[in-house]
Amino acid sequence: MKSHHVFFAHAVGAPSQEISASCGALKNLLSEKFARAGKEGKVAITSGKDDFALNFKGSWDDWTKSIARRKDSITLEREYDLIILVSRFVGKATSMIIAEAVLVGMPVFLWQDGALSRITQVRTDDPEDWQGGFDLHPGDPP
Repeated sequence: MKSHHVFFAHAVGAPSQEISASCGALKNLLSEKFARAGKEGKVAITSGKDDFALNFKGSWDDWTKSIARRKDSITLEREYDLIILVSRFVGKATSMIIAEAVLVGMPVFLWQDGALSRITQVRTDDPEDWQGGFDLHPGDPP
C-alpha cells in the first residue's frame, strides 16, 4: 500500500493547536480524495514547524531547497510527495520552498474553503515584505 507524505506549509506564527487541527483535517480530506481516485494508502502530514525543528541546520537556502529535494536514505524516493499551503500570500521562505518544488515538478496545492487548487507559479509582489510579499498563482491551463 502506497504512502503519501505531505509537507504542510503554514504561517510561522500559527499556534500549535491550529497546526495540529489543520493537519488532521487535511489528512482526512486527502485520504478521501486518494480513496476516490483508487490511490488508497496511508497519508502522513508533516508541518513546516516540525520539519524545521528536525532538519534546519543553519541555512535558510539549504532548508527551503531540501523540502522538494530531500530523499529517503533507504528507498531514495523523495521524502515528500506534495506540498499544501493555506494562504495565497506567503513569506520569503515559503516562496523559496514553492519555487523549488515547481522547479523539480513536485505538486503544490493551495487549500482554501475545503478545496485544493494547483499552484505552478510564485510571483514577487513586494520583495521587502518577507512575511507576505509573495503571491502564489495557478499556471495556465494545459
